Amino acid sequence: MSVSVTLKLRKLAMEKIAMERIGKIPNIDSIECIFPNTTEPELKGFYVLKVEPLVLKQTLDLLKQDPDVEYVYESPERKLRR
Repeated sequence: MSVSVTLKLRKLAMEKIAMERIGKIPNIDSIECIFPNTTEPELKGFYVLKVEPLVLKQTLDLLKQDPDVEYVYESPERKLRR
């Protein structure tokens, strides 16, 4: 089971190059753009990554060092109430 991580790229980041580099980080299971069809530059840089829980801290530390990452954090767990 993976942990969700929210990532925001800086406005001036070259999105494609930055995401290719981030995608090469070990233990990232998947990367998904939160707003894939938006034309709003501020929203285009939001991503959800799935990360292996045993290496979450190390992966967050690596992502925080990336010059194109504005911020990154573990997404809170959401539970649906019925």
